[in-house]
Parts: sequence; C-alpha cells; structure tokens
Amino acid sequence: MNAFVRKLECYRSLNDSDRALVKALTGKARLAERHTDLVEEGVPTNVVHVILNGWAIRHKTVRGGRRQIFGCLVPGDICDLHAALLDEMDHTVSTVSDCVIAEIRRPDILDIVAERPALTRAFWWTMLVDEAVLREWVTNIGARDAKLRIAHLFCEVHARLEAVGLVSEGTFKLPMTQQELADTVGLSIVHVNRSLRVLRERGLASFRNQIVEIPCVDRLRKFSDFEASYLHLNPAPRAQSVSC
Repeated sequence: MNAFVRKLECYRSLNDSDRALVKALTGKARLAERHTDLVEEGVPTNVVHVILNGWAIRHKTVRGGRRQIFGCLVPGDICDLHAALLDEMDHTVSTVSDCVIAEIRRPDILDIVAERPALTRAFWWTMLVDEAVLREWVTNIGARDAKLRIAHLFCEVHARLEAVGLVSEGTFKLPMTQQELADTVGLSIVHVNRSLRVLRERGLASFRNQIVEIPCVDRLRKFSDFEASYLHLNPAPRAQSVSC
C-alpha cells in the first residue's frame, strides 16, 4: 500500500475515492539523494513534499554552525503541510538517506480542504501530531538523561515505522550517522556512544550499521517511560513486535 495512504488511515478512515485521489496526487514521485534540502528556511515553495520511501529531518542551524534536529520524517510523512498556508518555512527539511518524494501542488491541497472533509481531517491531524511530537522531543532533551533520550527516540521511531509496516521482529532501519543522532538528542558523540553502550549491555537496544534492534519493545518502553498516546495512532495488531 502507498505509505502516505497507510499513514493517513492511522488517523482517519478514507473511502475508495479519497484513497484513489491520494494515490493519484503522489503517483509521480522523484528520487532525492541523501543530504538534499527539500525545503529551505525562508525560501518560498508552492508544493508540499511527501516521503514515500526514505528518511528526512527537520532542523535549524545557529550561529557557529551548531545544528539542532527536531523532527524525523519517515515514509508516509508530510514534510511541509505548513507551506499550503504560509509563504515560507521557518526551518529546513533535508534528506538523510536517498528518498522517494512526491510533490503535491498548493492548489491541490486547497481543493482537498474545500471538497474532501475526511482527507482534510487526516491532513490536519498529521499537523497536530507533529506538534505533539515536538513537545515530546522538547521534554526528552530538557528532562531526560542521555540514555533515556536515546531509548525514548528508539521507541518513538519503532511505533511510527510499525504503523506503516516497516518493523520486522523489533528491527528497523535508522539511517542516521552518530553525529546526526547526537544532533537529534542534544548530546555529544561521546555521550551518544556511552549511552548506546549502556543500552546494549543491558540488552535493551543496539544500533549498528544504521540498524536498530530492540529485543523486547515493552522493556525498552518501560525503561524510557515511553507512552505512545501522543502519536495518536489507531490501535493495530502488533504482529511484528517482539513479545517478552
């Protein structure tokens, strides 16, 4: 199934007509290579980008070159729905892997808002979830220690990827370098390495060659105090989760 359709249906049931429209709007996809800026801060855009395959990040760079990553975008995610309403973005969206990207024109988004109530609710729901995720990330960086930050991030990514069928027996791809992971959780590479070692030694999670393996998701969720309710995903059978 189209990853975007699957993601939208995590929030709202769509009828056949709505599904067909979404597939048509995302049918002409293009390849964006790793480290491509899909949207640049302050630059106007007339299209909304949807990730059908691959990973991207939201980030800002401050004076001195320090970068803060404050959002991961996975298959099925909309990168910049804000662009349908605002003249320009207030942050940059860049790929961290090769991505398959669909572009939906602003007029098509506005037509959906005017004519497709179920799709509109699903679209706006994605924006509300983006805000909820941002609040959780702020909490993660401000109130959790290093190993808990990484564990919580792994739990969130696991839940989001599982919703679009991209988790297999507790294992999923996380195409980030250790520096990108450090920029995401607000730590140095040294602290990231130490924290990953603790998680690995405790049998909670491992991260090697851009692959995360979680032997027991429930244990990692308990350890990191992860509660998935802020993602607002419809309950679905966790057939691929590792029971423990």
